[in-house]
Amino acid sequence: AALDGFAPDLVHVMAMGSRGTAQIAATLGRYPWVFTCHSAPPYERKVALFHGNEALHYGARYMRFLPNTLAWRWLLSRGVMPHVVVHSEFVRRIVMRYGCAAANTSLISLGHDAEANEGEAAPKEVGPSPEIVTVGGLAHTKGQHDMIAALPELARDFPGAKYKIIGEVRDRSYADFLLRSSERLGLDSQVELLHGLSNEARNEALRHADVYVQPSHEEGFCLAFIEAAGVVPRIVGTDTGAIRSICADDAAARVVPVRSPHRLAAAVSSVLGSVPPAGSMQRRAERLRDRFDWSHYLDAHERLYVDLVRKRALSSSA
Repeated sequence: AALDGFAPDLVHVMAMGSRGTAQIAATLGRYPWVFTCHSAPPYERKVALFHGNEALHYGARYMRFLPNTLAWRWLLSRGVMPHVVVHSEFVRRIVMRYGCAAANTSLISLGHDAEANEGEAAPKEVGPSPEIVTVGGLAHTKGQHDMIAALPELARDFPGAKYKIIGEVRDRSYADFLLRSSERLGLDSQVELLHGLSNEARNEALRHADVYVQPSHEEGFCLAFIEAAGVVPRIVGTDTGAIRSICADDAAARVVPVRSPHRLAAAVSSVLGSVPPAGSMQRRAERLRDRFDWSHYLDAHERLYVDLVRKRALSSSA
């Protein structure tokens, strides 16, 4: 009824599960339409099991979400969604592996307000007790346990390093695992879990951070990382979501493979051991604005909409 009343030129489905998408596909077929895929199962899904063993944890998750994964593979391989928008190359590879044709996918990065988030802190040398900060919900796929595992190795160069994990508890079993891991490694006084923080408190922690680390295993884009990049001079992230693109051409940034505490420790030590050159934050803000300004996000969608409407019109007149 809403579609009949509004008679849109195009429909954009921004977030919907496989069942809902299958149910509305026939109705939407009357119009040009596009679907945004933020992530596809089993990626970024949670299971409260086997946090101490990556193979068992992700194997259990695979089995738990197998029906959902098969449903998404069916939808994408059959072209039920005529066009799919993703926000990173990481997700684009997934949807194409699931059967979506390359010509029917568009990579449109999420935006970044570089002016509002541009950092003011002047880069400085770091002493033996640097502050490391991560922002992200407490869930296994966010990989905070990898940074905790990296701390003993990092202690060779920075024995007093403190690690603040800021984020809501999305999986209580994982939060408990982080605490147990800290205790087992004798890091109780160095690791702090902070949830329920206001935006002001979170931003204050970022302003005082010596390095920001995003140890995620999976990301659709990672807004937390790009927001931190506008505040913290030194940044380290894993190669997932759009993190590699955010870090490109940045001397004060490092990108490491996922699930690699050893590589995390080396990257954090490397970036802490160097002083970003003067003006580096201003240059970063300019790069992020050039690549991720919200105007690019909007313009890319408008171009896609116009193209899809034009193609439908040509197809109808043929």
